[in-house]
Amino acid sequence: AVLARTHHSSQTATQLLPIENPAYTQCLAYMRCMEECLGTVNNRMVLAAANYRACRIDELSISKGDRLFVQRRGDINNEMWWWVKNPRGDEGYVLRDLLSLNSRHS
Repeated sequence: AVLARTHHSSQTATQLLPIENPAYTQCLAYMRCMEECLGTVNNRMVLAAANYRACRIDELSISKGDRLFVQRRGDINNEMWWWVKNPRGDEGYVLRDLLSLNSRHS
């Protein structure tokens, strides 16, 4: 889940990448590409990287490994929650930190 944030500092992986790393430029380019691709490539298909039980009526419960299709990446009020649809046609908000581009992270 490339957009996941740490509990301690609430930073993403790209923000935590040490500048003094010899491969900083390449790593940063790769991470930014993954951030931009999530929810746009593979026919907008993403995978659930963790289990989540919906707490509100407009949220969608997911299980690790579920295939989901991004309908909207965030909204005007909050970019952290994405509107997704599962193959059964159920729709709802899911925290983007719980979404992955490939199965290695789900």
